[in-house]
Amino acid sequence: AQKAIMFCVCVVADSSEEDEKDYGPGGYHRVQVGQTYHDRFRVMQKLGWGHFSTVWQVWDMRSKQYYAMKVQKSARRYREAAEDEIEMLQHASKQNNDGEDTVLARHCVSLVDSFKHSGPNGQHVCMVFEMLGVDLLALIKASDYNLIRISLIKRIATHVLAGLKFMHQKCGLIHTDLKPENVMASNMARVILPPHPDMLKSIAFAKAAAGEAKSVEEAYGLLSKQQKKRLRKKLKDQAKADTEGAESGKSKSSTEQERDSSGQVCEDDSQYWKPEPPERRRLASKQFAIDCVVGNIGDDSLLFKLVDFGNACWDEKHFTDDIQTRQYRSPEVIIGACWDNKVDIWSAACTFWELATGDFLFDARAAKDGAFTKEDDHLALMVERLGPIPKAFALSGEDSKKYFHSNGDLKRISMQSLRPETLEDRLVRKYCWHRSSAQQFCEFLLPMLEFIPERRCSAAQALEHAWLQHCDGQDDVLSNVPASGQEHTSDAKHESSPTEQAKASDGTDVSQ
Repeated sequence: AQKAIMFCVCVVADSSEEDEKDYGPGGYHRVQVGQTYHDRFRVMQKLGWGHFSTVWQVWDMRSKQYYAMKVQKSARRYREAAEDEIEMLQHASKQNNDGEDTVLARHCVSLVDSFKHSGPNGQHVCMVFEMLGVDLLALIKASDYNLIRISLIKRIATHVLAGLKFMHQKCGLIHTDLKPENVMASNMARVILPPHPDMLKSIAFAKAAAGEAKSVEEAYGLLSKQQKKRLRKKLKDQAKADTEGAESGKSKSSTEQERDSSGQVCEDDSQYWKPEPPERRRLASKQFAIDCVVGNIGDDSLLFKLVDFGNACWDEKHFTDDIQTRQYRSPEVIIGACWDNKVDIWSAACTFWELATGDFLFDARAAKDGAFTKEDDHLALMVERLGPIPKAFALSGEDSKKYFHSNGDLKRISMQSLRPETLEDRLVRKYCWHRSSAQQFCEFLLPMLEFIPERRCSAAQALEHAWLQHCDGQDDVLSNVPASGQEHTSDAKHESSPTEQAKASDGTDVSQ
C-alpha cells in the first residue's frame, strides 16, 4: 500500500532574517541543511526564527516523521528559560492519562525530544516539537480582519479552553502569554496543501536518508501517481535551468559541502533536494489560513493547540510578575495585585474578541503630551467597556496608587470624560452584528472578563457555556457582516469610537 505522506505548513514569523550579529557567543547556532542532530534529526529546511531561537523542519530517522526543531540561543538566560520550558512540558506529558486527560492534552503542543548541542557560540538547548500549521494571527489576517465564521470561532474557543483546563487543573501550570500568535492549527486530515515539487524531492531524499528506501530513485516509487506527475514536470522544467547554470559556470565546489553536527562532511544532496523558497512557504501558509477561514478545510478536521510555553510558570512558583502581552494583560497584573491562572482566562477572552472582530478588545495608547500612560488608558478602556472597577480591587495592588485615587476613581483620566459602551452595543454599532448574536457572544465572554479574579470563570466553567454548545443557522455566516439594512464600511478596523475621537481631540496618541 502507498505510504501516506504528511505535508505540514509552518508559518514564517517574518519575511526578514535574523540579525547576523546575533551569530556570536551567547547567540544563535549556525544550523546547516543536511546536518544530523542527536544522531536522529536531519535538518531539511528553515521554518522561521524568533528573538530566542531559530526553528527548523527536521526528518526523524527513527519515527520517519517530520518535526520542528527549535534551537535556543546559548546565553545563560536563554538556556535556563528553555530548561524550565522543557521541565513543564515533560510534567504535562506525564499528566496525560487515559480518558478525558488525553482529549484535553491534545490541545497543548507535544514535546518530542530535547537535548543540548555544543557549537562555536556555546551550548544550545534544542527542543523538538510536533509540526503544526498557522497561528490564529495568520487566520485573522487571512480573513482581512473581519470574515471569520462563528462556527470556526466556537471551535477555536473550545480547543483553547480545553488546553487551559488541562494546564490549570491537571498540570498546575499557567501559560501567562496567551494570544493569537500562541495558538496554532493542526490539520487532523493530515494533508493541508498539495505538496510543492521541491518538497516532494525532500520527501524522497529523506526516505532514502532514513533507510526507508535504498536510493532516492526507490523512494520516488513511494510517491503517489499525482505526486510523481508533479515531480516529473518540475524536474523537466529545472533541467533546462540547470543546464544553463552549468554553462555559466555556476556549479557547486567541493568547498561548499556542508558538515554535520559531528564535523563530518555530508554528501552533496543538492542534486536531489533544494530548500523550499521562504516566499513559497509564506504563500502556502497564507493559503492554508484562507482555506480555514472560508471553509475549504472542514472545521471537524482542524485541531487548535496552545504553543510557546517559554513564559509559562507553576501555580506555586512565579518566575516574574512581568507577564502577558499588553493587549491581553489582565487588570490584576497592571495594578500589581496577586495573580493566578485566571490571567489566562482574561487573555483568552481578549483573543476570542479579536477573532470575532479583527480588533484588539483593549488597544491602549498613551497621551502625546504625557498626561496619561498606556496603563492609565488600558484601565480606562476596561471601565468604558466592562463598567466600574470595584474599589477594593482597584486599590489592592502594589501599583494601585499610580492609577487610582483613594476613592477608586482613575487618577489621570477624568471619569466624566469616559464614554461607556457595552461590548454588546459595540458589536452592533461598530461591527454590525445582529443583536441576538452579539448578546449570546457577550454572555459567553463577560464571565471571563470579571475584574475580580475569584469571580472570573474557570476554563472548565467556560467550556460548559451554552454559546459553545449551541449551533444555529447564523453560525455559517461570517462574524463581521452587516445586519440587514445596515451599511458596513471596509475600514471598520480603523474606525474610532466616540471615546477614541474625544481622546484624540485631547491630544491622545492614536497612531497605529
